[in-house]
Amino acid sequence: MATTLLPANWTLSAWTLALAVAISLPLLLYFQKRRAAKPEPFFNFTGLPAEIRNMVYEEMVDPDCNPSFPTEAMRAPRPLSMASWIPHRKKPNYPKYGILLASRQLHQEFMDVLCKSATFTLNVDRSNEQSANLWPLSRDSVTKVRSCEIRIIATSNMLGSRDPRSMPRDWGLRDRVSRSLSAMKRVEKLRLHVHAVPDRMWNPLWLWSQVSQQFKDLAEPRFTAITFGLESWTLGENCLKRDADGRWKWTCPANHVVTDDPEGWQPIREFCAALYLECRECQQQRAESAGTA
Repeated sequence: MATTLLPANWTLSAWTLALAVAISLPLLLYFQKRRAAKPEPFFNFTGLPAEIRNMVYEEMVDPDCNPSFPTEAMRAPRPLSMASWIPHRKKPNYPKYGILLASRQLHQEFMDVLCKSATFTLNVDRSNEQSANLWPLSRDSVTKVRSCEIRIIATSNMLGSRDPRSMPRDWGLRDRVSRSLSAMKRVEKLRLHVHAVPDRMWNPLWLWSQVSQQFKDLAEPRFTAITFGLESWTLGENCLKRDADGRWKWTCPANHVVTDDPEGWQPIREFCAALYLECRECQQQRAESAGTA
């Protein structure tokens, strides 16, 4: 009986051994291949001289680069869903520049170049007007900005008065904007754009007048231009710009000087007269064009 059982045991052992080899051999070859593989070489960008890295950053910045900081009211509403409770992942303010997310060193170096080359747009509306920090821009970045536009979406609620004639001269939003931009010491162009949202009591002229007069003679920051806008079509209003001596001038859309701006607070009637004052130089050019035609 022993001689008949021996071949069966050997057959079972052989099949077991063959199965073990079939399972372990591919795994053995896989791990051996991984051990023998050499790590792929990578380009050490941070090892380049700082001057070369800055040249690369400058090539990455578009000539018309305009980093913007949309407020909560400007962002599209999120659709309701079962996962709406999950915190929304914030996208970078500069979606084209993924290098900002690579490391702190690259972020800081690229921001230095971006702040020197780009025009930043900082928005103020009902969703952030009460915030101590109006924009998610670090103080270190604010100190390096050279060109910036502040866009105020002006409403009667923002101005804090139902009657335009009783608008106080002290305005909390003006002071918060001043504090938020107090570190902007290197700025060369600082523009204010007043976007009016009128209602029954406050027409666009009142909104433009009150906001512009609040910021016109602000010591810090010192604005270099003030423009006006509406959602609907406008007549092509004049705007305020400083001349080489720092004095305010009213200029037409063609950038011709229309009239001087008086120092201090400008009454609403004088403001409206200067806002729509006809440019003599443009009139003369139209007359010459009509004569030659």
